[in-house]
Amino acid sequence: MNSIKPISSFLFLLALVIAQNVVASDPDILSDFIVATNTSVDGKFFTSTGARGVLTKFPQNFTLTKATLNEFPALNGQCVSYAVLQFPSDGLNPPLVLLNSCS
Repeated sequence: MNSIKPISSFLFLLALVIAQNVVASDPDILSDFIVATNTSVDGKFFTSTGARGVLTKFPQNFTLTKATLNEFPALNGQCVSYAVLQFPSDGLNPPLVLLNSCS
């Protein structure tokens, strides 16, 4: 029984030492973005206003509102884009059919 106490104490101290050496965090958010020269990086740079009010309007025809690199420069380096597809109230969203994947 006496031999277990030093081993458990050693394992406990080893766990504490390892826990103190582990440091985990997210990278700086600004390191993920490519900023053009002469561009100020502030809250407006990371705010896209192109889609504001999109869900309050009811379109008569199909409407596409997009936020790509041209409309939202903060997406540079992210390899993503955003889109809002709006169908009229009696519109139909046809299902996607990939004919070449059926064989």
